[in-house]
Formats: sequence, C-alpha cells, structure tokens
Amino acid sequence: MAHGGLKSVREALIFAYFDDVIDEIEFSALYESNLSKEVFPYWKFLKFNFDNWENSECNTELRFDKAKVQHLLEVLNFPQSFICSQRTVCLGLEGLEGPRLASC
Repeated sequence: MAHGGLKSVREALIFAYFDDVIDEIEFSALYESNLSKEVFPYWKFLKFNFDNWENSECNTELRFDKAKVQHLLEVLNFPQSFICSQRTVCLGLEGLEGPRLASC
C-alpha cells in the first residue's frame, strides 16, 4: 500500500469503512487528511513578461538593471528554456525569477 501513493491509501480507507473496520467519523477524518494538496496555484498569477517590468522592479526582484539582465544570462550560461517540474516550459529569462512564476 505504501508505494501506491495517496490513491491507494484512500482506496484502503474505503474498504476499511465498508468492512466496518472504521466508523464514519474516522473515515471522514482520515480520508480528508489523505487528499492531494495543490502544488502551486499558478492560475492566481499573471504570466511573466519581462518587457512589462520597470527598471526599478527589475532591480528589486533580480538585483540587476534591466539593461544588464541579458548579459547576466550569458555569463551564468542560462539555457534558452527550462522544463519545469510540472512539464511546462519557460524561457531562460523566466528562470531568473524562480518558482514564484505562473509559468514555472
């Protein structure tokens, strides 16, 4: 059951409930505590667009002037794009901002 993930735990809870091993209250509490949680609420954020950033915002978020960011990408050997953990693709520039981005 352990290598089946949360789905197998929920299925085991259902069987335990119908076999009268646990009661309704125990089932509700255990089932609720074994639901999958959101990884990142990406839909709450606007898609990253570097062109819309002011120089002051760029300096605050990235600690570099907007004009120097392209040079920073070259010096750090950033790839042209990243494949993120949920299989989305973002540009190398988006990778500077990190996990707060909607697209990464």
